[in-house]
Amino acid sequence: VTTMSNTKSIKVTKDDQRLINEFSNTLSKVKLLEMEVEELNIGLNNLVDAETEMMLIDVTADTRIPYKTGTMFALVKESDAQTLLECEKKRAEEEISRRIKEINKHNQKLQESKKNII
Repeated sequence: VTTMSNTKSIKVTKDDQRLINEFSNTLSKVKLLEMEVEELNIGLNNLVDAETEMMLIDVTADTRIPYKTGTMFALVKESDAQTLLECEKKRAEEEISRRIKEINKHNQKLQESKKNII
């Protein structure tokens, strides 16, 4: 493909186009992962808020707390709810960490691609 820009002719080879496409695809992956991290952070903040609310309620030995799992609520003991929250928080933190590592890996690939494209 040849384009004209202010009387300069730039030839884009098949390899150039492949590099540009790889760059674009990698950038799209980064943007998607960043949106996922944002959503996971919102979920993690909600779990922290729920944990704080649980600390504020008056708990007796037989207090049951509604705990949402999937699309239903179950009444569970406060200690069980606390354990479930901790597990969900840990899972969310691990998912966030995993996605951030992927973002960093892709960003490094983008930096290398920029050198090859320029």
